[in-house]
Amino acid sequence: MANFLILMKLGACHVETPFIELGQLSTVLYFAYFVLIVPVISLIENTLIDLSLAADSNTGLHFVYKSKGKQI
Repeated sequence: MANFLILMKLGACHVETPFIELGQLSTVLYFAYFVLIVPVISLIENTLIDLSLAADSNTGLHFVYKSKGKQI
């Protein structure tokens, strides 16, 4: 959210040397969030969930899930 606000403020500034570099850096960080950071966090979360489920199956802890009245 802060990066979006920074880009909005820089977009209103004159095309001068400090604003150009700050705008480029902010743009790279803005798109890196969607292209790199979100998928990496998703992979880490999925790996942790898989490890947790594997540990539960090894210790004998099983959860009963219900879906539309049926046990799975």
